[in-house]
Amino acid sequence: MSPESPFVLPSPEEGRLAAADGTRLVYSLFRAEQPRASVIITHGYAEHRGRYRYLLEALVSKGVSVLTWDCRGHGESGGVRGTIGRFDIYLEDFAVILRYGQEVLPTPLFAFGHSMGGLIMTRFFQQRSPAVAGLIVSNPSLGLRMQVPGWKLTLAKLLSHLVPGFNLPSDIPPELISRDPAEIRRYKDDPLVFGHATARWAVEFMAAQDATIRRPADLAALPVLVLLGSGDGIADAATSRDFYGRCTAASCKIVMYDGFYHELINEGPAHREQVFTDLLAWMDQRIADLATD
Repeated sequence: MSPESPFVLPSPEEGRLAAADGTRLVYSLFRAEQPRASVIITHGYAEHRGRYRYLLEALVSKGVSVLTWDCRGHGESGGVRGTIGRFDIYLEDFAVILRYGQEVLPTPLFAFGHSMGGLIMTRFFQQRSPAVAGLIVSNPSLGLRMQVPGWKLTLAKLLSHLVPGFNLPSDIPPELISRDPAEIRRYKDDPLVFGHATARWAVEFMAAQDATIRRPADLAALPVLVLLGSGDGIADAATSRDFYGRCTAASCKIVMYDGFYHELINEGPAHREQVFTDLLAWMDQRIADLATD
């Protein structure tokens, strides 16, 4: 937002929902004045809903209400850090969030997923009929660019069966998150950001990646906006560009940002504003298309 007329983000409505197994799922709902659309945001691995303030400000200031939530094992939601029995549990949890969003949010409703959140969203809408006006993914984790040592992969597969809750370091360098030193410090100092994953989580995550990239045509009915950074050292932009480029979506637009790192929305002010401008322009076009259908 411009320094001359700073936007004040409204106080959120905070709450919790129960997952199918009773796990607490915590959310924040930001209502825009005279809303014209809404978005549900799903965050990446080892972080939480509180790290999306810049995106929240960009959306809410333009009349878009936003629902953010913490995946189980993340942020303030229930569950053990870095633990999942089946990757599809994330999808089942999102179904709970989506149903709530459909009850309280204005239409058209969009879904946004970053990194692991992008994988969750893509997998979810591969398996279920679209219940949103469009999907937006930011550097989705369909493949990894960061090299994982062979010994760690072998150990994770072995321990996934023997000791599924065994913790392994995720070894994600904070310097790969953003080119903005202030954002790197914010990430390092965040007590809700963690740096490990269980053996079972790692195996389930890799299996979900493999299963997802085999089925690009399953997004055929859903308009998709794909935001990628060529400098992403965590998620592999080439894998995402290939996958979404092959999906037969009704409308699939891929935008590559030269040199941008993993968290496009947490790059420096000028860079993230470019991302927000493109995102909102795509949403505006989709809203206009729906109005003429």
